[in-house]
Amino acid sequence: MDETCRKVRYRHRFTRLGVHFVFVATFAMVGGSIRGFNLLLVLAGFLVAALIVQWRTSRRAIESIVIARRLPDEAFAETPFRIRYQIRNRGRWLSVWMARVDDVVQWVNESSSGTTAVGGSVTHPLACGVGVVAAGSVSWAHCECVMAKRGRYRFGPVRLSTSFPFALLTASSVSDRKRSDLASEIFVYPRLLNLRPAWRQQLLNQHGGMAMTARRSGANEGEFFGLRQWQSGDSPRWIHWRTTARIGDLAVRQFEQERHVDLCLLVDAYCPSMRSRQGHQAVELAISLAATLAMRLSLSPTSRVSLVVAGDVIEAVASGRSSPSRHRMLQMLSGLQASSTPELVTATEQAFSVSAGQQDLIVISTRSMDDAISSQHRNTDSHSSGDLESQLAAWRRRRSMRWIDVHDASLSRWIDMQSVDGSLSSTDGTRAMPMDRTSDWTQRREAVTIVEKPVADTDAIDTITGVDP
Repeated sequence: MDETCRKVRYRHRFTRLGVHFVFVATFAMVGGSIRGFNLLLVLAGFLVAALIVQWRTSRRAIESIVIARRLPDEAFAETPFRIRYQIRNRGRWLSVWMARVDDVVQWVNESSSGTTAVGGSVTHPLACGVGVVAAGSVSWAHCECVMAKRGRYRFGPVRLSTSFPFALLTASSVSDRKRSDLASEIFVYPRLLNLRPAWRQQLLNQHGGMAMTARRSGANEGEFFGLRQWQSGDSPRWIHWRTTARIGDLAVRQFEQERHVDLCLLVDAYCPSMRSRQGHQAVELAISLAATLAMRLSLSPTSRVSLVVAGDVIEAVASGRSSPSRHRMLQMLSGLQASSTPELVTATEQAFSVSAGQQDLIVISTRSMDDAISSQHRNTDSHSSGDLESQLAAWRRRRSMRWIDVHDASLSRWIDMQSVDGSLSSTDGTRAMPMDRTSDWTQRREAVTIVEKPVADTDAIDTITGVDP
C-alpha cells in the first residue's frame, strides 16, 4: 500500500535545551545592555545566532523530506508485522539527520447498522526514525507491532520531526488527515491457529462423502513422502539418481496423493449473552478456525473454498482461487460480530446459493447442531422461510455435511489447544503498551502492542522503534 503526503502543516517548538538557551540569551542581553558588558552582548549574539541556525536548518530539513507509508498486504492478530516508512530527501546538497516519524493507530468499529465508530481520542502512538538521509536518496524506517484484536484499524496523521543539529528547536510536519493519502486503513485478519500435521485427514476423513478426489498428475505430484524401490509403471521423472547411484538399484520418489477439496465453510457466530466473556472467546475460536482453514485450503491450487458468515449480518463469498477472493473472505471474518440470534436459515440458503449445491458444507459453530435447531424452532421472530433441519437434510443425506462444535473435545485432534488457551487468557489487555489506560480502551482489550527497542534518549528522540542507521 503506497501513500504520499499531499498537504502538511509545519510547526516549531522549543526543546528543554532551547528554553534554557533563550533564558540565558535574554539574561545576557538584558544584563549586557544595563551594565554595559560587551562580553555578555557577544555571548547573547552567539546564543541568538545558534537559535537562528537551528531554526533555519531544521526548517529546511523538514521541508525537503517526503514520507510514504507501506502497510503489509496481510496482517493477522497475534502475529507481528512490520509497518515501513519511506523517507525521501528531495534536497540536492544537504543531508537530513535524526528524523523521527510519529504515527497513530485507532481501532475502527463498524456496527451491523452500517455506522462506523472510531476509538475517539484514545489512540496508540507508533514511533520510528532514521539516523541520516543523504541528499537525493531514500531511507527506510520501520515499526513492528502486534494487534491483539482482529478488525479494521486506521492510521494517521503522520508527524515527521527533527531537532538536528543543536536540539534547540524541534521542527515538525503534520499531515492533514482529511486531505492526505497517509490516513489509511488496514484489516487485521483473525488469528491463525496451529494445526496438527494430520488436520487434513481429520477434516476430510468423514464417514463417506466429502467432495475430494485424489490425483497424481501434472508438474506438482503432491507433497514428498519418501523413497522406495522402482515398480513397473513408475514415471522416470520420479527417479532419485543420487540414491540410485549409492545403492546400485533404481529408487524413486514417493508422493502423497494430492487431494482436490471443494468446500463451503459456514461460521455460526452465536453468543448466548453479549456480556459473556466465555461466549465471545468461543466465537473468536470459531472465527480463527474458519480463517485458518480458509487460508490453508485457498493456498492449494486444487481446492475451492466458499465462505458464509452468520452473525450480526449475513455475508457470503463464492469460491475462488485468486488472492482477492482469499482477502475478501478474511476481511469478512475480521469484521464479523457475534449475535445472540444469528439467522442460520438464511445463512444456509446463502451457502446453497454460492455453492450451487455442489460443494460440501462444514459448519463451524459455538453450539451443537441440536441446540441450533432447537433455538431456531424457538425463534418465532425469524424472518427466514424454511426450517434449518430440513435445509441441512439435503447435505446430510449425501453425507457431505459436517458440524464442528468448538466446545467439542475432539477439536484437539486438529489444533494445538495449548496455544488457543494461552491466547484466550491474554485478552485482558496485559500485552498492550502502558500509554493509555482509559476504561474505554481497556474494554476493547488494548488492541495494539508495540515491539520496542531501547536506544539512547535525547530531548528530540525518546522512544524509537526499529531504527535504521
